[in-house]
Amino acid sequence: MAHKNIQRTYMTLKQFADKHEFATYASLRWQIYHNDEFEKQCVRRFGNRILIDEQKTLDFIDKCRVKSK
Repeated sequence: MAHKNIQRTYMTLKQFADKHEFATYASLRWQIYHNDEFEKQCVRRFGNRILIDEQKTLDFIDKCRVKSK
């Protein structure tokens, strides 16, 4: 199965935390181990590496916003 024209950016936790100042390595690890939905939607494991899909992670965060009263 060939995947044509698919542009996904997978990053290590450190790369994501370095690129996006709101996220820390520790907060990403916490989400992975305590939030099953985050892990299912955003995380891919490749050998012993944990990779996250950058766009799916940003979309997940956007969906989780708490509405102001």
